Amino acid sequence: MSEKLNLKPVGQHNTKGSQGHREKVNYAYIDALEIGGIPYLKTGTAIMDFTKSTEIGCLQIDGILGANTMRHSIWQIDYQKQEIIIASHIDSLSFLPNLDTIPFTTKTTGTPVLAIQMGKVIERNVTLDSGASGYIDLSNHTYQEVLKANPNVPHNFAYGNNSSGIYGIGAPDTLNFFKPDTLQFGTIELHHQICQASVAPTSSTLGTRFFKNYIITLDWNQNHLLLTQVKEFDYSAEENLGYKTRFIDDKMKVSLLYNGTEASKNLQLYEEVIQEDSTRYSTFTKLDYCKMISDTNKPTEKVTTILRDSIEITFPFTKAVFLR
Repeated sequence: MSEKLNLKPVGQHNTKGSQGHREKVNYAYIDALEIGGIPYLKTGTAIMDFTKSTEIGCLQIDGILGANTMRHSIWQIDYQKQEIIIASHIDSLSFLPNLDTIPFTTKTTGTPVLAIQMGKVIERNVTLDSGASGYIDLSNHTYQEVLKANPNVPHNFAYGNNSSGIYGIGAPDTLNFFKPDTLQFGTIELHHQICQASVAPTSSTLGTRFFKNYIITLDWNQNHLLLTQVKEFDYSAEENLGYKTRFIDDKMKVSLLYNGTEASKNLQLYEEVIQEDSTRYSTFTKLDYCKMISDTNKPTEKVTTILRDSIEITFPFTKAVFLR
């Protein structure tokens, strides 16, 4: 896209992805772009290679719209209708009753940052990230503080790679799952909901699996987020097959194992998975993988075959409660 626009880099910046990777990126200006007929002038843009992440490459996108552009308008996002309304003033929008408000500050890019409180523990640097697919992801420091305040908080962990950023997957990591008694941000109060915390220094985010339960309005004039609940947010239990796979080096491999599950007792991190149920991976391509991860049908059981020391070994796995 930058080649089509004939963009000329005006500088370079050391940029950090969501998985902790850092890379120097060229920056340029787009003289004018339109979104829904609304012009945005002299917009700064980073020029990036989206194919470094297999999963982001699967999206086949031409760009990512950031807060540096969005902050010049008021944005209302309705995940149920898959509709965005852009307005110049808050009075132009209509709101349903039972409106919640979350105040935020901003980074230099305009990215909203909010605080989440769990009892007496507060994390103040949680990025409002409409590009993150997760729930409530917090820092390892916050997780340790919550555990110190209440050692009886339900918790468990997984290890490996759970997500991919703009520069691909990060190093193997421990992902802690925990359930504080309360979560409060702005006027929203949640009870006994699962949060996640990576041991590695990754970004703390509030992601789309939370936001999709609301109609959200981002108002940079007042620096607050307005939310109208459409359905109840519920992440009070985590159930899974005990493992996740990822397409790595043109092979399907075990990428994440959940502690205490049958999969964690029988599988090894990064060993090759050659078949799941009737799907054989010997001729699997990146395109096949893209189709697979876009499939929203999540089975409750799988028969999984791995290749270990040149021997095929098969295990049956059933979805079970990992944390409740």
